[in-house]
Amino acid sequence: MLRSVDVASKSSAVGGAIREIFHPSKGLVKGFSVVEVWVEPGGEVKKHFHRVAEEVCFVLEGVGSFLLGGEKFLVRAGDYVYIAAGVKHKVKNVGRRVLKLLCLSVPECLEGDTVLVE
Repeated sequence: MLRSVDVASKSSAVGGAIREIFHPSKGLVKGFSVVEVWVEPGGEVKKHFHRVAEEVCFVLEGVGSFLLGGEKFLVRAGDYVYIAAGVKHKVKNVGRRVLKLLCLSVPECLEGDTVLVE
């Protein structure tokens, strides 16, 4: 069992704060990773893509403006977004509260897999 107090948060290179819940480097899982992402009101996760990993992000709280490839749409609590490897994406918090996402990457997001675009 893993408790939230056992997982430290850190700033992300692409923006927002992340908490890496499960990752093979922690010895708990193989082949995937799970992170929580928090974006403060007005903040954003910069446009980027993953060379190999594909992602599914679940919106836990808040409202965001999501750019996925060339499509822009609003996301809110309860929405899922699938992001294929190589697809440029970003999200901006357009709400008044912290935007919280839970993202699953397969295979796990390794160093060098994330490429900033802007």
